[in-house]
Amino acid sequence: MIQWALNNDWDVYLAGDGNPRLVTDNLELAQTVACNCRVILGESWVDDAAGVPYSLGDNKTSLSQLSEYIRIEAMKDPRVKTATLEKTEIKNRTFTGIISI
Repeated sequence: MIQWALNNDWDVYLAGDGNPRLVTDNLELAQTVACNCRVILGESWVDDAAGVPYSLGDNKTSLSQLSEYIRIEAMKDPRVKTATLEKTEIKNRTFTGIISI
């Protein structure tokens, strides 16, 4: 697949000539998985089945529960064979970590 590249602010990245930069192959897969794991379930206009439930953002959800939901979301893409989360942390209601696919 081909899609537009996203920058660190999660906005469309433009190439030096002003045209949108495109990504393919492994970078496209990584970007797709990251987008699906960052979206709230039902909020994506591309795929309303992508994302994690909003209710997981409450203070009752453990780090391990949230990590597992993110891992499951990453595995929804049929091209992903394994997904592991590393360096996960919840701070000020913000979940951070690294997804290795």
